Amino acid sequence: MSRGDVGPGTVDAGYPKNISGWGWGAFGQNGIDAALYSGSKCYFFAGDQYIRVSRGDVGPGTVDAGYPKNISGWVWGAFGQNGIDAALYSGSKCYFFAGDQYIRVSRGDLGPGTVDAGYPKNISEWGWGSFGQNVPTVRTRRNIFSLESENPGDPWHPVILAYARAVAVLRQRSVADVNDPTGWIYQAQVHGVSPDPGDGFRNKCQHFGWFFLPWHRMYIYQFESIVKSVVAGLPDVDDVTKANWALPYWDYTKGEDSRRLPVTFRSTTLPNGDPNPLFDASRSVLVNNGAAVTELIDTDYRTALRPLTFTGATAFGGAQTGENHRFEDPNAAGGPLEMSPHGTVHTQVGGNMAAFETAALDPIFWLHHANIDRIWDVWRRLGNGRGNPTLNLWLNAIRFGFHDASGAEVRMTVDATLDSATQLGYVYEDLTGPVGPLGAEQMRPEPENPPQLVGATEEPVQLTGETADVSFELTPPAGPLEARPPARVYLRLEDITYDVRPGVTYAVYLNTPDDSDETPDDHYVGTASMFGVPRRADASADHPGMRLVFDITDLYERLREAGRWSDTATVRLVPIYLEEREGAGPHGAEVPGTEQEAGTVNIGQVGVYFQ
Repeated sequence: MSRGDVGPGTVDAGYPKNISGWGWGAFGQNGIDAALYSGSKCYFFAGDQYIRVSRGDVGPGTVDAGYPKNISGWVWGAFGQNGIDAALYSGSKCYFFAGDQYIRVSRGDLGPGTVDAGYPKNISEWGWGSFGQNVPTVRTRRNIFSLESENPGDPWHPVILAYARAVAVLRQRSVADVNDPTGWIYQAQVHGVSPDPGDGFRNKCQHFGWFFLPWHRMYIYQFESIVKSVVAGLPDVDDVTKANWALPYWDYTKGEDSRRLPVTFRSTTLPNGDPNPLFDASRSVLVNNGAAVTELIDTDYRTALRPLTFTGATAFGGAQTGENHRFEDPNAAGGPLEMSPHGTVHTQVGGNMAAFETAALDPIFWLHHANIDRIWDVWRRLGNGRGNPTLNLWLNAIRFGFHDASGAEVRMTVDATLDSATQLGYVYEDLTGPVGPLGAEQMRPEPENPPQLVGATEEPVQLTGETADVSFELTPPAGPLEARPPARVYLRLEDITYDVRPGVTYAVYLNTPDDSDETPDDHYVGTASMFGVPRRADASADHPGMRLVFDITDLYERLREAGRWSDTATVRLVPIYLEEREGAGPHGAEVPGTEQEAGTVNIGQVGVYFQ
């Protein structure tokens, strides 16, 4: 833009252009929220991150080393942590705007400077009338445990109680009309239902591919909007709760107590003695009585955050696919987050939560998926090149169908959901990652050549709730891999089906020490979650069994360097059972639930692949 002090100026020839042409990698690919000219440096803000750029009058300049960084590093308190809407350089002062507030900062060319006393302030104080005051409300999704502990001795925070009341209303709608799109049953059927009604809205959950995260973001957003509209009309909910209600999330990554089902979901009654709509008697009786989900979730959570790329069979977001409900796409493979903690929590909570077709009938489903959605934001904030895909095939090629709070049909694309604060009106209470190192990040991209099978079982493997060991010979790879070590090594469990639905997950280990029943942590590969596994009788060429892919490159290299990688691979699958908690339910008496059953699982092939 060429311009003087006033007026719009003139757009230079050849513009507009794509921001991606500035060569900033993933940063800013979905837009720039604000930019600040500050002497020899320029700052660009996108979401909760920013970059510092050294540049002249024209061109993109050069991103300084170590960027992007998190805005929270500027230590402005809560202000701006979810993004900056605008920034203004004004001599010795800079102004930053976020929502309906702003701060004034004294600063030089570099660094965050110092927030002047008395800030943040409301934009309305600038006396501009209604201009600038119509800022969309951004609600905060809070950790369910923060809500339960806010008033010691009374876990029934108004947000939780309002959710319970709203669930009861949605169930009443389904009693009146099972096809009411804002009713409880219909909303659950959007995720899965059998037989498929074929209406384009139900039985549409996206799994085992790169649409898993954005589709579920859309799904819980529309559900949340329905619940908010119900809460707004409840006579026994206070005005503050009505104005600020947002779906809580269940963060089970903060130690053993966090892996227990929240107490308000284990109680059979509400504070007034009415039946608790948040209680589901189909869950595992152990979970309903306070048993903790497996501690392997902590390891799996860190593993899920390690990939630097979003797209791929073992990348954060899963393989590139078309629409994929189960395994219709031949490339279908879920990323590590989808496998665990996601799938592990589904299976171990049990009951309705353990199957696609019934999972969303359990009120904890929505809090579980809010947490998975939150972890997506946590992953992106870790930086080091992490970013969402930029292909239009992902961003806007598919318009997914839902119903809004009024029951009207709506269509959503991925690119309309990537900034939850500005596009969907919500943020999360806490986006900090795990304490301590994640382990080795997946620095190397997947090679372009397809993976090569170097060894596999010859017969199917059946799991019935006991530890199973399977061994098979490995043969030297052919082609280019004859002359060099593989860049990636994978363990794949193929064509998984069930005869009796499994209620356990399996910890997977590779090449544990000979003649030992021990399962050392450094031989742990990951968790084989059985959430989404099809029944063997329903599997076909068009709808094959589940595929689980584990990246074992680090383990392979450790064993190879130690001289312990041989021409035989041994895979151990160890069932993970819930451990009964001392005591009983939240009120000292055992509450109902179902027994954890191992079921019967069939694995068509276990194999090792080099790439």
